[in-house]
Amino acid sequence: MIDATEGGALKKGASVMTLKEAVDQHAGKEIPAELFELLKSAAPPDDLAERSRRALEILDRRLGEAEELGEVYRKCIRLLKKVVKITAGGSPANEIVEQVIAFKDSFRRYGFFYYLLNCLAQSDLFVRIRRDLGIEGENTSGVERQRRQAERDLEYLQGMSKALDFIKEQIREARQKLFAQKNLQVGDVGAGGARFHQII
Repeated sequence: MIDATEGGALKKGASVMTLKEAVDQHAGKEIPAELFELLKSAAPPDDLAERSRRALEILDRRLGEAEELGEVYRKCIRLLKKVVKITAGGSPANEIVEQVIAFKDSFRRYGFFYYLLNCLAQSDLFVRIRRDLGIEGENTSGVERQRRQAERDLEYLQGMSKALDFIKEQIREARQKLFAQKNLQVGDVGAGGARFHQII
């Protein structure tokens, strides 16, 4: 193991050197072409086709989940905009807030995406925490507190929604790359909008 971070935390058992030294010592040789054949030869063609088919099924399932979550986000964002508008006029929006809370509870069904989105949307998470501290620090209450909380949640969900759009784009690109694999042809069949993939 080589530590070429040039100032990072020391790692037990690692050889410490500069990045230039590491490149000079270990990256100056051409990589044997046969190493790139390992992935191709690691499994028989039929097995590779099966793996690709299964990968497509997983990507389709994740894409479907992402579309569902995106719709939940859009509904929740519309409700939060209503809360902001109502509370800005000085009136409480308790009934709509209850609907928002119900939507928030449904987010838990998408644990995979919740984790991934929080990793991608770090800046939005930071802004949310800062907004929380501001609300608590200023000791707001009543309609004003409800408005501030709605603005906080609206800003956060809009950021998460953009991160989700990015994830969906990456999933679609991954599917296209699998489609393009040699000897793998995929047809979409099914009724009622359901998508199925077959090796032809």
